[in-house]
Amino acid sequence: MMICVLPVQAAGKNTISKKERNAYFSRSAFIGNSIGLGLKYYAQSQKKGYLGGPKWFVQGCYSFANDSNGPAQYRIHYKGKVCKAKDAIAASKVKRVFICMGTNDMWKDVNSVYKNYASYVNGIRKRNPEIVIYIESTPPMCSAKNRKYLNNKTIRALNRKMKQYCKQKKNVYYINIAKGMYDKSGGLKRSYSSDGYVHLNSSAYKLWMKNVTAYVNRQLYQEKLAE
Repeated sequence: MMICVLPVQAAGKNTISKKERNAYFSRSAFIGNSIGLGLKYYAQSQKKGYLGGPKWFVQGCYSFANDSNGPAQYRIHYKGKVCKAKDAIAASKVKRVFICMGTNDMWKDVNSVYKNYASYVNGIRKRNPEIVIYIESTPPMCSAKNRKYLNNKTIRALNRKMKQYCKQKKNVYYINIAKGMYDKSGGLKRSYSSDGYVHLNSSAYKLWMKNVTAYVNRQLYQEKLAE
């Protein structure tokens, strides 16, 4: 009788332990606007030690413009100080960052938003040359609330540009956090929205983190194979 031994991946077994994954996230930070703030609240609602306790550089109304010179209430704070994202990353000494931005910057065309996004990430890299950067896709919005620039067509175009950007950069990776959230039109399913607009509910955040951890698991597994 022939015995067929399947590779670990084919067998569907997760070779990355929760302890390993949490250790990875414990030296990480999440950056974002009010959508990211919701993710922070979701994480805090989970069991103690969720994802190893990453840093949270998230703020309502945070945007690329506000990162530089916006009002203090719309900027990142770290240890009681208002600072730019690149400086908060340096001060916290994290090894990697997960960035979800773009929504608050869509008051102009996608090329302008992309240019600002790339400049923002390049600034983080210049200040923190060894940092590993994950660009999380800008989530879709409910189609009924589309505006001139803030709409799903612009969001999809920005995500395509950022995905291509990541392919051209070392240690910069793209994660589609919204996999499973789309409706038939490519917008956000109403069942994943908290306000019928751009904000997410706990079901969406659960799926977001499932997509992120699955990506990280695969990456850590590949690193194990390379050892």
